[in-house]
Amino acid sequence: MNKLKTMFEEQSFRNEAEKLAKTLKYDNDDFKPELLSKWDENQVKDFIRERLRIIEPETIGNHFRCKGSTEDYITFFEILKKQHKRFEMSGFENKTGECVVTTQEILNRFADLGIYNYVTYLYLDFWKGVPMLFLQYWGDVENQEHDLGGYGTVDIIYEIFKLTILNNKDLRTRRRE
Repeated sequence: MNKLKTMFEEQSFRNEAEKLAKTLKYDNDDFKPELLSKWDENQVKDFIRERLRIIEPETIGNHFRCKGSTEDYITFFEILKKQHKRFEMSGFENKTGECVVTTQEILNRFADLGIYNYVTYLYLDFWKGVPMLFLQYWGDVENQEHDLGGYGTVDIIYEIFKLTILNNKDLRTRRRE
């Protein structure tokens, strides 16, 4: 019974995170990043996955057709629903700057939460599959390097959250008063 209750609560929270992420647009002033500090690690990671989602679940049926049984369609739907943008971790690129552009595109999905408001610079680099995060906190002179080897896209972004919006470092305000 406890296992069933735990599964229900987890699914219930995932549904809540999905609803929340759907309502969060990059220009939404209603969401406060402080809410993330009240969530546990799994809840924050679910939120990150929702932000990185490639295709919204409501539009999957409009974009794809699946021949076969209803079960095949449901399985296909569930697989697509879980797909999200990922970092190109090899560090190799076909076109100069390609990795930097795709990495920044993914990180910028979280800019509205303030990940850049705590740092003078934040740069994520990949070399042969090993991610390295370089940053300098606002008002600090020390450059920091964080080896994130073995981390996936969601885990890397969660670590960036922990180093920026989920810490107690000085905040650089960017708004005009």
